[in-house]
Amino acid sequence: MDRIQPVSTIGQERINHIGRNTSKPLGEGFGDMLKDSIMAADKLNKTSDAAIASFTTGEHQNIHETMIAIEQSSITTGLLLEIRNKVVQAYQEVMKMTF
Repeated sequence: MDRIQPVSTIGQERINHIGRNTSKPLGEGFGDMLKDSIMAADKLNKTSDAAIASFTTGEHQNIHETMIAIEQSSITTGLLLEIRNKVVQAYQEVMKMTF
């Protein structure tokens, strides 16, 4: 059974990335960060789907872990959608300035 991480450690990887305490080169751009975030969101979605399937088949009886996986997936997807919306909005504003 997987252990639930304490709240203080959630997102620590992203905090380390922002602080440049990772082994990735300093030249990593926004596109690479966005690609990594999308891949992480996809992984959470797959984990959520697996948790739902496991719960519905009766293989796994813990509803709490299933709900946590669903919420993590939902929050991550919502965050990515908001980032996308802000990027599109910024692009539209830049395009307004050029004309």
